[in-house]
Amino acid sequence: MKHVIIISFVASMLFFNACKPENPNPEDSRLDEFIGVSFEKDTTHYLDTTRVVAHARGVNLTYQWQTSSNAPLIPVEGVDSVVLFYSDPCLNPGVKYVYCTVIAENAQEMKMDSIVLVD
Repeated sequence: MKHVIIISFVASMLFFNACKPENPNPEDSRLDEFIGVSFEKDTTHYLDTTRVVAHARGVNLTYQWQTSSNAPLIPVEGVDSVVLFYSDPCLNPGVKYVYCTVIAENAQEMKMDSIVLVD
Protein backbone atom coordinates (compact mmCIF):
# COMPACT_ATOMS: atom_id res chain seq x y z
CA MET A 1 0.00 0.00 0.00
CA LYS A 2 2.85 2.34 0.81
CA HIS A 3 4.31 1.82 -2.69
CA VAL A 4 0.96 2.69 -4.29
CA ILE A 5 0.83 5.98 -2.39
CA ILE A 6 4.39 6.88 -3.38
CA ILE A 7 3.79 5.98 -7.03
CA SER A 8 0.55 7.97 -7.04
CA PHE A 9 2.32 10.99 -5.54
CA VAL A 10 5.16 10.85 -8.07
CA ALA A 11 2.72 10.40 -10.97
CA SER A 12 0.61 13.34 -9.83
CA MET A 13 3.69 15.57 -9.47
CA LEU A 14 4.81 14.65 -12.99
CA PHE A 15 1.31 15.35 -14.31
CA PHE A 16 1.00 18.75 -12.65
CA ASN A 17 4.49 19.81 -13.72
CA ALA A 18 3.85 18.65 -17.31
CA CYS A 19 0.60 20.61 -17.47
CA LYS A 20 2.04 23.72 -15.91
CA PRO A 21 1.94 26.37 -18.64
CA GLU A 22 5.29 27.78 -19.60
CA ASN A 23 5.82 31.42 -20.34
CA PRO A 24 7.95 31.16 -23.49
CA ASN A 25 8.24 34.89 -24.08
CA PRO A 26 11.05 36.54 -22.15
CA GLU A 27 10.58 39.85 -20.41
CA ASP A 28 11.05 42.92 -22.56
CA SER A 29 10.22 41.04 -25.75
CA ARG A 30 8.49 42.83 -28.61
CA LEU A 31 7.28 41.68 -32.01
CA ASP A 32 7.35 44.52 -34.53
CA GLU A 33 6.52 42.53 -37.68
CA PHE A 34 6.25 38.89 -38.73
CA ILE A 35 6.62 38.88 -42.50
CA GLY A 36 6.42 35.14 -43.07
CA VAL A 37 8.13 31.78 -43.39
CA SER A 38 10.07 30.62 -46.45
CA PHE A 39 11.83 27.49 -47.67
CA GLU A 40 15.23 27.59 -49.32
CA LYS A 41 13.83 25.23 -52.01
CA ASP A 42 10.20 24.72 -53.00
CA THR A 43 10.65 21.02 -53.87
CA THR A 44 12.65 18.34 -52.10
CA HIS A 45 13.48 14.66 -52.53
CA TYR A 46 13.64 11.93 -49.90
CA LEU A 47 16.64 12.19 -47.54
CA ASP A 48 17.25 15.85 -48.50
CA THR A 49 17.20 18.78 -46.11
CA THR A 50 16.35 22.38 -46.80
CA ARG A 51 16.43 25.49 -44.66
CA VAL A 52 13.23 27.08 -43.40
CA VAL A 53 13.49 30.68 -42.24
CA ALA A 54 11.08 32.80 -40.20
CA HIS A 55 11.33 36.45 -41.22
CA ALA A 56 10.41 38.54 -38.18
CA ARG A 57 11.55 41.80 -36.65
CA GLY A 58 11.54 42.52 -32.94
CA VAL A 59 13.39 42.04 -29.67
CA ASN A 60 13.86 38.80 -27.68
CA LEU A 61 11.51 36.78 -29.89
CA THR A 62 10.62 33.15 -29.21
CA TYR A 63 10.08 30.78 -32.15
CA GLN A 64 7.99 27.61 -32.02
CA TRP A 65 8.08 25.28 -35.03
CA GLN A 66 5.81 22.44 -36.14
CA THR A 67 4.80 20.54 -39.27
CA SER A 68 1.57 19.16 -40.65
CA SER A 69 3.15 15.80 -41.41
CA ASN A 70 5.42 15.06 -38.44
CA ALA A 71 8.40 15.68 -40.71
CA PRO A 72 11.53 16.18 -38.64
CA LEU A 73 12.62 19.75 -38.09
CA ILE A 74 16.26 20.02 -37.07
CA PRO A 75 17.23 23.07 -35.00
CA VAL A 76 20.16 25.19 -36.15
CA GLU A 77 22.34 25.85 -33.14
CA GLY A 78 22.29 29.46 -32.05
CA VAL A 79 19.62 30.54 -34.58
CA ASP A 80 16.04 30.05 -33.39
CA SER A 81 14.55 31.63 -36.53
CA VAL A 82 15.94 28.87 -38.78
CA VAL A 83 15.32 25.11 -38.86
CA LEU A 84 16.17 22.38 -41.33
CA PHE A 85 13.28 20.43 -42.88
CA TYR A 86 14.32 16.78 -43.29
CA SER A 87 12.54 14.80 -46.01
CA ASP A 88 12.16 11.61 -44.03
CA PRO A 89 11.66 8.50 -46.21
CA CYS A 90 8.64 7.56 -44.03
CA LEU A 91 6.70 10.56 -45.36
CA ASN A 92 4.30 10.25 -48.26
CA PRO A 93 5.02 12.37 -51.32
CA GLY A 94 3.02 15.57 -51.65
CA VAL A 95 2.67 19.00 -50.12
CA LYS A 96 4.04 19.43 -46.58
CA TYR A 97 3.48 22.48 -44.38
CA VAL A 98 5.74 24.04 -41.78
CA TYR A 99 4.28 26.44 -39.23
CA CYS A 100 6.18 28.93 -37.12
CA THR A 101 4.73 30.84 -34.19
CA VAL A 102 6.62 33.93 -33.10
CA ILE A 103 5.94 34.91 -29.50
CA ALA A 104 6.64 38.16 -27.67
CA GLU A 105 5.09 40.05 -24.77
CA ASN A 106 3.01 42.26 -27.05
CA ALA A 107 1.97 39.72 -29.69
CA GLN A 108 1.90 36.16 -30.94
CA GLU A 109 1.58 35.32 -34.64
CA MET A 110 1.67 32.14 -36.71
CA LYS A 111 2.72 31.89 -40.35
CA MET A 112 3.32 28.92 -42.62
CA ASP A 113 4.78 27.87 -45.94
CA SER A 114 4.68 24.68 -47.99
CA ILE A 115 7.13 22.44 -49.77
CA VAL A 116 6.54 19.59 -52.22
CA LEU A 117 8.09 16.21 -51.43
CA VAL A 118 8.71 14.05 -54.50
CA ASP A 119 10.02 10.49 -54.87
